[in-house]
Amino acid sequence: MTAEHSQKTIKQWLKINRVPKTDQIAAIYRGREYYLVEQTIEARTVEQWLREWMHPLQEASPIFSFESNDYFARDHVEAITTRTHANRSLRKSVSGLSPCAVRYVKPRGGQFCEVYRVSELKPLRPKPAAKEIDLLLAIWTINRAAKRMRDLAKNYYLKGVYGLATKRKEQKDHFYDLKDRGIVAAYRQGIIQFVEIVEYENGTALAVYQGGGYYFHSFLVPSQILASLFSDDADSVAASSVVRYEEGELLIEAKPKSKNEGRRIDAIATLQKLPFDGFQDFDDLRDHFFKRTPADENEPSCASNSILGEGSDQEDEWDTFEGELW
Repeated sequence: MTAEHSQKTIKQWLKINRVPKTDQIAAIYRGREYYLVEQTIEARTVEQWLREWMHPLQEASPIFSFESNDYFARDHVEAITTRTHANRSLRKSVSGLSPCAVRYVKPRGGQFCEVYRVSELKPLRPKPAAKEIDLLLAIWTINRAAKRMRDLAKNYYLKGVYGLATKRKEQKDHFYDLKDRGIVAAYRQGIIQFVEIVEYENGTALAVYQGGGYYFHSFLVPSQILASLFSDDADSVAASSVVRYEEGELLIEAKPKSKNEGRRIDAIATLQKLPFDGFQDFDDLRDHFFKRTPADENEPSCASNSILGEGSDQEDEWDTFEGELW
């Protein structure tokens, strides 16, 4: 007796993910049991189903066992997913659920991640719509968010992920624009007051505003104040009370989000609704402190450019400053 092509042993059927579904044997040849295709059914182990993003049902029982491996039919498995995919693609939540297994995921750098049954996922709670919040809280919130985007952009750039680095840098620039719009509006409304201009050793000049328990730095300064400093009859003593010189450079580290911060979408909604006129009554300090004119060969390179007259014979580095520190 010879085995037909449609008849295979258990191990041969297992190679194509099929197992016997009945105890009836089609044939026995040389001590081996052979089964017809009609006598088999598609089945896989738990590990094999996990590779296809499937997992046995909670109440499912294996239909076949062989060499300490349990096999489950396709009718007895269900779809699974990760937390990230559930939130972003399925718009579902895994809050309060226990993972049914751990799966190896190559696209995530070869990491093991927990997976959940799709049938158990819960609908995401709808996020409250954006609302207007206190103006100073909105400025503070968007300022902290901008610094986080600044650090993310730098980290992505150093890792060579230039697409994400560019995206985060664009977000940072947008957040700083919203911050300036809020500072201008708060100053015009009398909520914050101009305090001083701080000029740092590397040439960075920033205006300091205070009000409501907040301190803000900005490149924007009221035109009237700046005009009085650069006027021909400007008093050097009065100027020194407005402009303060500090050594080093300003670097404010990004901080994790705190419970005192407002929601970013609320801050954006609040600041975007402010009227915008191009900051007509404000000047940008970078136009006055960073546009250095080449000095004479016998003259210190920065002697005639600082308001306070703090000259320096070191090489001018304004071209390397990108305004990323504050």
